[in-house]
Amino acid sequence: IGLLHAKEFATLRQAGEQDWSGSIRTIIKVGALDPILEILPKMQLQRSHMAAVYDRMQLVGILTLEDIVEEIVGDIYDEDDDGRVARLLATRRKR
Repeated sequence: IGLLHAKEFATLRQAGEQDWSGSIRTIIKVGALDPILEILPKMQLQRSHMAAVYDRMQLVGILTLEDIVEEIVGDIYDEDDDGRVARLLATRRKR
């Protein structure tokens, strides 16, 4: 499993690139029962904001740095938490 950032994808696509494999980043793999305070240093070391969560060799989810921070300090307001960004994009698509 790898990760391709949307901004990089858009840039590559706009440039007409057909091979994106060089831009795919490896993603950290963690266990479903791993303590978040052990996962956080791994993510920092790898400079990754996302990890794939496995339970018995099966992918069960994605963990983000924001998930960890919110678990430690509580909810963080995100610009799309109120759906404003989704509504704006929907309005633009209708045009």
